[in-house]
Amino acid sequence: MLVAFPPLARLCRLAPLLLVLGCSQAAAVPPAPSAPPGDLLAIGDSIRIGWARYLKCEQPADNCGDTRNGVRSIERWTGGRHWRTVVLNFGLHDIHHNVPLDEYCRNLAEIIHHIHADRIYFCTTTPGRENNWLGRTPENVEKYNCAARWVMAREHVQIIDLYTLADQHREWWRPDVHYTDQGYAGLANYVKRAIGL
Repeated sequence: MLVAFPPLARLCRLAPLLLVLGCSQAAAVPPAPSAPPGDLLAIGDSIRIGWARYLKCEQPADNCGDTRNGVRSIERWTGGRHWRTVVLNFGLHDIHHNVPLDEYCRNLAEIIHHIHADRIYFCTTTPGRENNWLGRTPENVEKYNCAARWVMAREHVQIIDLYTLADQHREWWRPDVHYTDQGYAGLANYVKRAIGL
């Protein structure tokens, strides 16, 4: 079944209102009930690769890229299994490849509909950098995070707010969109608390 999403222009107009309502500065996810280790799948871009190495989890060996690749590859990444917990993120590559916000929303929903898990979490896209030549500026990251939050609310997927955490710890930042080892360890610890590990 196709899900109707607002067109790009409408989502962009809604972005300031969503920010006022707390879109980009959501409260931290409360700790989940304690879960046994294992049966955790992490999906996402190079930021995920950075923090997931500090977790006991399965993950694709490659950078998952944008949501277009996610739609094509989600069945391969999940292996047709039912997982206890799946943590995912898409955004930085969608911005770089100019995936329109309405398509980004549709792709996120389709990816989620192909995940079989007891619990699914979406990590907000971590902050962009000023004058990023790939388009991953703070303003663009804000727009895509707002769109993702809207989708996750519709799909009843909990959000892990890595954006706010990383924004509060600029000592972790590298000049590009990546993070120091200390930063990735900090992001991983936040994910662990959020999912109850």
